[in-house]
Amino acid sequence: MELNLDSISVVALLVSVVIPLLVGVVTKAEGTSDAVKSLTLTGLSILAGIGQEYVDTLNNGGSFDLANAAGAAVVTFVIAVAAYYGVLKPTKVAAYGNTNVGRKDVDLAA
Repeated sequence: MELNLDSISVVALLVSVVIPLLVGVVTKAEGTSDAVKSLTLTGLSILAGIGQEYVDTLNNGGSFDLANAAGAAVVTFVIAVAAYYGVLKPTKVAAYGNTNVGRKDVDLAA
């Protein structure tokens, strides 16, 4: 059995893992509610799904399929949540990004 992934799918997978970090940076302010973070993640997932379908339409011709874009958005959202709770939060990568992004005195050796 051969696994056959096109480049769009690989990029979408990588974007799905990075989206939770982006949400953390965008909603970095103290006191930001979980609802705002959740809505930001949902919005970015929708944009990623639409972007994936748009690029696929440009590469392969045909017409834009909203059902495929919605499916891609759902998959992106599920992967982003799983990456956050399964990898980024337990390894403290998400917390490090939230506290250190934008600082000029970050010591990477620490």
